[in-house]
Amino acid sequence: MKRVYNNLLQEEYFKEVLDNGLTVVLCKRPSIKNATAMLTVKYGSLHQEFKYDGCDDIIKTPAGVAHFLEHKMFEMPNDVDACDLFAELGADVNAYTTYECTSYYFSTVTNFNESLELLLDFVQTPYFIEESVEGEKKIIEQEILSSYDKPGSMAYVGILKTMFENNKVRDDIGGTVESLNQINSNTLNLCYNTFYHPANMYLVVVGDIDVDATIALIKANQSAKDFLPYLNPQVIMQPDTDIVYKKYDSYKMDVNVANVNIGLKLDLSNQSIYDILRLSILLDFALEEIFDYSSSTYQKWLRERIIDTSFSYNFSLGKYYSYVLLGGRAYDVDEFIRTIKNAILNIPSFEFSKDHYTTYIRSYKSYLIRKFNSVDSIANYINDTEIDDIDIFTKLDILEKVKYEELEEIFKFIKEDSLAIYVVEPKNV
Repeated sequence: MKRVYNNLLQEEYFKEVLDNGLTVVLCKRPSIKNATAMLTVKYGSLHQEFKYDGCDDIIKTPAGVAHFLEHKMFEMPNDVDACDLFAELGADVNAYTTYECTSYYFSTVTNFNESLELLLDFVQTPYFIEESVEGEKKIIEQEILSSYDKPGSMAYVGILKTMFENNKVRDDIGGTVESLNQINSNTLNLCYNTFYHPANMYLVVVGDIDVDATIALIKANQSAKDFLPYLNPQVIMQPDTDIVYKKYDSYKMDVNVANVNIGLKLDLSNQSIYDILRLSILLDFALEEIFDYSSSTYQKWLRERIIDTSFSYNFSLGKYYSYVLLGGRAYDVDEFIRTIKNAILNIPSFEFSKDHYTTYIRSYKSYLIRKFNSVDSIANYINDTEIDDIDIFTKLDILEKVKYEELEEIFKFIKEDSLAIYVVEPKNV
């Protein structure tokens, strides 16, 4: 096993790639009662178009298949529900799907080894009967329809569709009712056999574990199973730019107050993962200085009723899609848009405090260090970094090196043509 160690924190974990391709990451946390494990498949909602070794044709699948698979994996042969088996072991189990991966995880204070084997077994046991697939559609359809009643959800999906024309990030992770009805057992089997191979998965285990005994248990579990050859899928990503698809769009709902989202689209496709992490630190500081609730600008806008306490911002940076979102309820939509849009475009001329930057870097370091106090936080942190094939200490290393003077690097991404607006407005307007 490879040992990954950080001198500053004096923390370590271990990593090994098994013969079948499964990446295993083990982190021992002495004297902590609960333990957790996460099994992640590098398959998310973005992966709708792909080809694989031996197949030159591009395979196109409906939106929402990754999320549908997440639901169906808990159903095992003989009408067994994996959730019930975990409950009998005293473990809590759940799963989630993102744009880039699907993760299955459990946490427990008892029967850890049995729970770990169950996690591996149920995710690696496909069981898709057409009748149950049709039944699951009704459950997922209700999830999708319920999101249509939430102004915040509609504003989020709407701004992504406004910014992106071809990138699959514009599609809701769960898909639509229309795409859902295009999915059948053949679709699920195809995508499972293509992506759910150990070589396309990684397992993270954190707790007061015996590292040698745990890796031996995992190896024994995996060696007892027969897997089809790895198809080495190549996901087709449509080329994109930092120019938004539409500048403005809107949707009417039964709401009393409009909900506005303003999006800034970035193109980081030529950046390294290291530089994307560095830019994320610089961007986070800039946004916090201007748009965080503790900033003077936020408080001024609040007093002037341009925004209310629903206002927030978030961002996601990556090689395949990058954006910044700012939004909330707006009593005067035009004033809201004018104020926030101008604030974004004026970021390059904003006088950022060097003292505030120093404090920010210290706080960020403390935030990352505190993650090591919780097995769940460590597991999630490792899980999030493993998808990019970096270790959990990389961001700390960047924080040690990134300088205030590098802030200027984010200014080049602030462009009028990269801004989009989406408004969920009352029907009576």
